[in-house]
Amino acid sequence: MKTKKRFIGVGVDHSVTLPSLRALKKQLKTPLALIHFDAHFDSYPPAWDCDFHHGTFVRHAVQEGLIDPKLSLQIGIRGPFSVKEDAAFSEKHGITVWAMEEIRKAGVEGLVKKWPSFGNTPVFLSFDVDCVDPSQAPGTGTPVIGGMTTYEVQQFLRSLPKINLVGADVVEVIPAYDPSEITSLLAVDVMFEILSHMSL
Repeated sequence: MKTKKRFIGVGVDHSVTLPSLRALKKQLKTPLALIHFDAHFDSYPPAWDCDFHHGTFVRHAVQEGLIDPKLSLQIGIRGPFSVKEDAAFSEKHGITVWAMEEIRKAGVEGLVKKWPSFGNTPVFLSFDVDCVDPSQAPGTGTPVIGGMTTYEVQQFLRSLPKINLVGADVVEVIPAYDPSEITSLLAVDVMFEILSHMSL
């Protein structure tokens, strides 16, 4: 970036990622790579008579040329899925998916050996707290059982190779749903890990 400034967006739902990607693409004049932690693909069709909602940002980002799908990665995806076509968009466009089944089989240690080579491509990291199991992150709007542990999240983030991380966000935190505040604690720790990486 011309100013060499980086940023982290915090809170609200996952629809906020799309305008961040639009702004970065406009500034950098090139598609970004996306590292996307989530239980969901977020490439779904319109719903509730709305084409732009918290489950569509990946679809729009690909269709608008904001990200390079072949340099993008989705981590923590899991079912149950509504229809068999749920995974079709990522497969069609060449987005790498590390679903929970693969994380459990290969382990974080096995998967991080396969981090894509991003080169100097600008990277955006989007972290939806529902990628974590609701036993450890209950304060979110669309919890899905069978997710990652907070330790696994730390290991993924700490194993990131040195990349051109120009922006990030941590989304879908709803403190009112979690009197224990462990979801907010997770979000703060994720932000710490991201900031630590940006400082490299």
